[in-house]
Amino acid sequence: MKSIGTDIPSFDGTSATDKHEPDPIHESLDRATAFSDSPGFVAAFQRATKNPELRDQAVADARHYLESMGVRVPPDLVVTFTSQFPLGKPGPGFESFTVQATRCRSYWIKKLKGVGYELVQLCLGFEIRPAGRAPAG
Repeated sequence: MKSIGTDIPSFDGTSATDKHEPDPIHESLDRATAFSDSPGFVAAFQRATKNPELRDQAVADARHYLESMGVRVPPDLVVTFTSQFPLGKPGPGFESFTVQATRCRSYWIKKLKGVGYELVQLCLGFEIRPAGRAPAG
């Protein structure tokens, strides 16, 4: 999508004024993404996840660990390995819990604009449970 005006952003997160100016944040993000996708980094990362001694080395000094694995880290890039996992999703498709709507009812409601009715579902409660568990009750 193209920008309509100078202050209306397009889908790629830029505005019309950004099209001609270099964006240091996007450039840095692109460089970091390219580095994280490089075969050398991926191999070193996988080795660290499978070997506790290598993981400890990577957590202690990521740059030194990567260079010892033959991976050149760009000077303007800071790489950090952590042994603490965030509470969010560690990867696409991972679900640690599910939210299930409960006490739901369906109603036919007259459309506000136009002719006819539309089916609307109203839920009065929800349950949070660990992923993979059957609903209670």
